[in-house]
Amino acid sequence: MGRVPQHLRELVFARSQGNCQKCGVEIELETMHAAHIRSAADGGAEHESNLEAWCQRCNLTQGPRSAGDPRVTPRAWQLDALVPIARRIIRDGDATLSAAPGAGKTVFAGLTYTTLRDLDVVDRLVVIVPRVALVDQWAEALAGACHIQLKPGSPVARRGQDGVVVTYQSLLSRDTIEALLSHPYHARTMFTFDEVHHAGEGLSGQLAWGRAIGELVGDLDHLTAKVLNMSGTLWRSNPGERIPTIRYSPTTDGKLVSRVDYRIDVEDLVNRKELRPLDLYRLGAQVKLADYRDLTYVEGNLADLDEREARATLRGLAGQDTWLESFVAAILDRLQDAHRALNGYWAKALIVADSQENARRFRDEVDRQQTMRNLPRLAEIATSDEKDAHTKLRHFREQKRVGVLCVVDMAGEGYDCPEIAVVGYATNKLTTLYVRQVVARAMRVTDRERELDMVIPAAIVLPDSDLLVEKLVGYLGPYIQELVPPPGHPEYDPGEDGEGGGPRMPGLTRFQLESAAANEQNLIDVAYPDGSVQHIPAELAEALARELERVNVSAILAPRMIAAARRTIGDLIDARPFDPPSADEEVLRRVAGEVPSVEGGKATASASMEKQASMIETQLAKLGRWWAVNGDPEVPVSHFNRMINQAGGIDDGARARATIEQLQRSLAEAKRIIREHCERFQANPPKEVRDDS
Repeated sequence: MGRVPQHLRELVFARSQGNCQKCGVEIELETMHAAHIRSAADGGAEHESNLEAWCQRCNLTQGPRSAGDPRVTPRAWQLDALVPIARRIIRDGDATLSAAPGAGKTVFAGLTYTTLRDLDVVDRLVVIVPRVALVDQWAEALAGACHIQLKPGSPVARRGQDGVVVTYQSLLSRDTIEALLSHPYHARTMFTFDEVHHAGEGLSGQLAWGRAIGELVGDLDHLTAKVLNMSGTLWRSNPGERIPTIRYSPTTDGKLVSRVDYRIDVEDLVNRKELRPLDLYRLGAQVKLADYRDLTYVEGNLADLDEREARATLRGLAGQDTWLESFVAAILDRLQDAHRALNGYWAKALIVADSQENARRFRDEVDRQQTMRNLPRLAEIATSDEKDAHTKLRHFREQKRVGVLCVVDMAGEGYDCPEIAVVGYATNKLTTLYVRQVVARAMRVTDRERELDMVIPAAIVLPDSDLLVEKLVGYLGPYIQELVPPPGHPEYDPGEDGEGGGPRMPGLTRFQLESAAANEQNLIDVAYPDGSVQHIPAELAEALARELERVNVSAILAPRMIAAARRTIGDLIDARPFDPPSADEEVLRRVAGEVPSVEGGKATASASMEKQASMIETQLAKLGRWWAVNGDPEVPVSHFNRMINQAGGIDDGARARATIEQLQRSLAEAKRIIREHCERFQANPPKEVRDDS
């Protein structure tokens, strides 16, 4: 009893609410026993997850025997992966795991270590992580989940600890290397390299990380210790960026692709309910851009802009007060939905900005809107220019209340806070890897969701830009990462905060955002695990959400219910094409907006009409993207969109309100322009134009 620190005793007692957690009798702090559920003799850790407040009689009766095993129960994929990974390490000395962000790589590393330790293969664990913020996170996670005790931030462990966790950066220190090599159990050590792909990136110092790994453990021809390589994705690299513990396969373009012993992707994890599904809340914007080359203005809907114009707009949106206000309001609405769906659990939101200045603007706007609602302030900020940034990240993760965290790059790769259910994507970084890492922050499942047996969707609030949407939806599919280019490469940028966030959009000087305001053209993209998407009008989802709340069903499920209703209708029609719909099927159609409804004797717009309009809008957007790449360079896609809108009698940015006839005239004009362009330059027209011909 005396070995348990006082702060832990107080925590355990407070959790017991003054009653023995074994027999229920009343106890006091001064006399209660902090009982180990899994005994110290069996390897039980001095961690809050392994302690309960018992009365003296219960603890003395139990004696030194274990009363249970509170360690984490492995997930199905972890059990599947454990055998091939452990077998490979025993046979060859190394193994590589590719598991999507949020899959549970930390716990898997602990399970692998304890398995090999119990088989008398290893006696020590050394974990190498890419960021300082992950050092304590790894140590805490393994202590609670696996009862593995690691010394964080030092290459030398205390007596009784299982090993250490340090950063790749620390391997540049000769003292760190010597301390790790001189340990008497070095040959029986399992080195775990977290996000090991970083060691092969062509960034200043990072190739040296790969050389340090080689010095610590050797290479595949001669390993001096056991190795577990882990990454969130497969990756490609140049032959000069080999990591000594990774097996590669050559590609036809002269590069190398990493080989893995076990792989688990996002789609599998969503289907297993081990990650959240994804809902994208697309916030439309009416923008005005100054074109410095032509000394003109470009005005229109963000969704209709070409790639160059859209990139310039995304870079400046956070500086526009009216758009900022609407964006933050959408995030707070989604956060409220998540909080209610989890029965008052402390759901959290993450806003990723493109600069420290804008991160502070978001923080101030969140607090302003909360104050206007007579609600407590929620926002915190963690940027690298603040001395206590890492402390703030840890505090935000541990706090048991609703909150909003505003960052630039810091809460990215590896930041584990499952309570984050909402992400506001307000940065100008568009690399696939960066987008995937940000989205992953909202994909983890909380213990509360497991208790309720209900996994809520992750809500991503973002500007309505095809550039972003394609990246975000692409998160659900398998992906091979291209390693970050070296300094001097045209796409390389170390990041606003020096966080090494990777390539940003190339600097643009032609366009400058003059104004931006949220408009009514808002969509919710319900993304299925297979990568398919259902586009749901936000207005329809909001109407259904109100009705769901009246029958005590969580409003957060409204977009997914509409998507499910649409798919169900399609399946029924396919199965019984000649049978009239039943009364229940008619209800489904109304939920999905597939038939007209009547309110006050006046028919409202039907969703079959909406569906037709949406299909034509999709074709127009696709032809616009084709023109941006293949069209006349003297006619920017913004002018192309304006011409076809005018042919249909549609104002800029008003396609969502146009009639089907107007959209059809615009589509016909788009095909005509493209057909004439292809005939003039003897180019191949897109499939839509060929089929029409």
